Amino acid sequence: MHLVWNHRRMQPIFSSEICVAEAGSVQLEFMKLSEITGDPSYDKKAQKVVDILDKARKPYPGLYPTNIDTLSGKFTGGRISFGAMVDSWYEYLLKQYLLSNKSVEKFRRMYTESIDGMKKKLVAQSLADPSLFYVGEMDDDASVFYGNFGHLTCFVPGMLALGAKELGLDEDLDLAKKLMRTCFKLYNNTVTKLSPESVVFATNADVLDDNGYISPIPAKLRDMPRDSLTIQQGLKDGYFVTKPWYILRPEVVESLFVLYRITGDELYRDWSWQIFLAIENYTKTPIAYSAYDNVMRTNQHKQWRDSMESFFLGETLKYLYLTFSPSDLISLDEFVFNTEAHPFRIIKQ
Repeated sequence: MHLVWNHRRMQPIFSSEICVAEAGSVQLEFMKLSEITGDPSYDKKAQKVVDILDKARKPYPGLYPTNIDTLSGKFTGGRISFGAMVDSWYEYLLKQYLLSNKSVEKFRRMYTESIDGMKKKLVAQSLADPSLFYVGEMDDDASVFYGNFGHLTCFVPGMLALGAKELGLDEDLDLAKKLMRTCFKLYNNTVTKLSPESVVFATNADVLDDNGYISPIPAKLRDMPRDSLTIQQGLKDGYFVTKPWYILRPEVVESLFVLYRITGDELYRDWSWQIFLAIENYTKTPIAYSAYDNVMRTNQHKQWRDSMESFFLGETLKYLYLTFSPSDLISLDEFVFNTEAHPFRIIKQ
C-alpha cells in the first residue's frame, strides 16, 4: 500500500497506485546495502520489483506508462515518457548493470529494450529546425505522440553516452550529442541563459508559417501568459515555452559532465561554464541561490522564488565541480552515480 497525506482533511489516504520511478529507483541503494552488510535480502526485495516491471504487459516493448498498481502489478495509466515519475527507472536499468560489474544480463537486456523503444517511438526532430532532436511523450497505449520536452528529460543524453561507452553502442553516443545540443539550446535561447522548466515542440507541419515559425499559437497554449510564448528563438526552433521557470535543476549539467568525461570534447565544458555563469548572474542572492520565476525576464530581484531545492547543492553544483576536475576524481570507470548524484563504487565479484 502507498500512503499519501491529505493536508486539507488532515488524514492519510491509502492507495495501491504509485509511479514507476518510486518503485524502480531504490535498486542501486539496496544492492549496495546488501554488499556493505553482507545481507542479500535487501537486494532480493528490490529485485522483485524489477521482475514485476519486466513481466508487466506494456503498450510497446521497453516503454512503461508512469503509473502502476502495486497489488495487481498492472499499469494504470499515465503518459509514456522519459521525464517526471519514470525517469530514474530507465536510468537505473543501465546503472544496475554497471554497479553489478556487468554480471546480470537481465539489466542490459531491459535497458537496451527501453532505449530501442525510445528511439522508435519517442525521439523526434523539430519541424522548424531538423538539427534539433528531442524525446517526446505518448499516451498510455502508445498511439498518440506529444511534443512535450522538459528539463528533467535532459538526463537522457548522459545516460545514452554512458550506455554507449559501456555497451559499445556507438549510435547511442551520436544521439546523445544531438539531444545534448537541444538541451543546451533551451538555456542559450533565453535572455538570462537559464533554461525553462519545459517546452512543447510543434508536431504538425500545419502550424509552421512560410518562415518556419510556429503560427498560429496552438489552442492549448493560447491562454498562457504572453511572455511565456514570445521567445522568438524558440518559435524559430519550433517550440513554445510552457513552464518559464528555472528551479536550479541538475539534469543538463549532469549530462554535460558525462559527455565531457566520455568524449573529452571541450565544447561540453564551455557549455557548462556558460550555465554556471547564468546561475551566478541571475539566481545568486545575498544568502543563497534561488529558483527563478521567468527565464525571459532579467529583473532578478522580482523573479526570485525564495526557494532552493536540495538537489542544487547535492547534484547541480557537484556535477559542475566534477566537470572541471581531473577525470580520475570519481572516475566513471570505478563509480556509478545514483539518481541523487551519490557515487557508489562498482561491486567487484
